[in-house]
Amino acid sequence: MGQEELLFSSNLACPECGFSIEELSPRMFSFNSPYGACPECDGLGAKMIVDTDLLVPDPDKSIEQGAFEAWAGSTSNYYPQFLDAVCTHYGIPKDVPVRELPPDMMKKLLYGTGGERVRFRYENDFGHQKEAYVPFEGIVNNLERRYRETASDAMREHIESYMSAKPCAGCKGHRLRKETLAVTVGGHNIAYVTSLSIGEAQRFSRNSS
Repeated sequence: MGQEELLFSSNLACPECGFSIEELSPRMFSFNSPYGACPECDGLGAKMIVDTDLLVPDPDKSIEQGAFEAWAGSTSNYYPQFLDAVCTHYGIPKDVPVRELPPDMMKKLLYGTGGERVRFRYENDFGHQKEAYVPFEGIVNNLERRYRETASDAMREHIESYMSAKPCAGCKGHRLRKETLAVTVGGHNIAYVTSLSIGEAQRFSRNSS
């Protein structure tokens, strides 16, 4: 009445940014629980991603020489033909060492065309041909997608040889949901507290009580 309007939420939501969380419960603070685990890494704190240093172990090789090892050794001619189509579309030379390719060309090869379609003419082992204009997802994105989707242990093991574990970008390696990490005591979240030594945790507890 005659004062500044104040907004409150019964849903534990911020009226300014819209961020909200469910009612706090112990299961939210455990990365072993689906209610607390980071959904991007399933509570592991790290993700297996394609490592470009492993994907291109010898940058002095050209595309024709099999610089992109994961695709060069493919038993299917689908991927080499798709790579040829992308190189033709963007004028990417296949006979020079990949270390000499401009960054924008390497980005297209590794991470895709961003939805831009390229002319792809595919001929299978029986001589049958198909032609279409399709976007190129990139070698890195292709391998990571196939790693997630495949039911073959042999395929997963093959792709893993080009991958390494990196801290999860979603939780920064803390293994918990962002909603859980937003809960703080004394200005710090549970990830900070659990990283403390016993003595540091004791002092933090005393100062925060």
